[in-house]
Amino acid sequence: MGSVLVIRTRFPSLNDQIAAAKTHWSAYADQKRRHTNRVALEARAARWRRVQGPVIVRITWIEPDARRDLDNVAGGGQKACLDGLVQAGVLPNDTRQWVRGIQHVFPDPDKTDPRIEIELIPWT
Repeated sequence: MGSVLVIRTRFPSLNDQIAAAKTHWSAYADQKRRHTNRVALEARAARWRRVQGPVIVRITWIEPDARRDLDNVAGGGQKACLDGLVQAGVLPNDTRQWVRGIQHVFPDPDKTDPRIEIELIPWT
């Protein structure tokens, strides 16, 4: 693909999602739908096209600080990232046929510009 999709926000952590699910039966679904839609909207706005073969999805999580554990950050957001790419038509689906790996990268925090960066790397 060559380009990076930048989403200028941070998603709720896995702990946040679990807490939401405990408050009301639809709280997690609402949260997930909102973030999935955000990824789909950004992918369409960036004019990402449908992949032609399997890919590795690299997600770079740039947090505003180092408070949240890495597994909590990734666990809370990777589902919305992949489902958003499917919703946008970039991935036909998120099965193993199309997604051969998911890489998570956690650079130093950026207090002024927290974001999520998604890159699709062709599987060879």
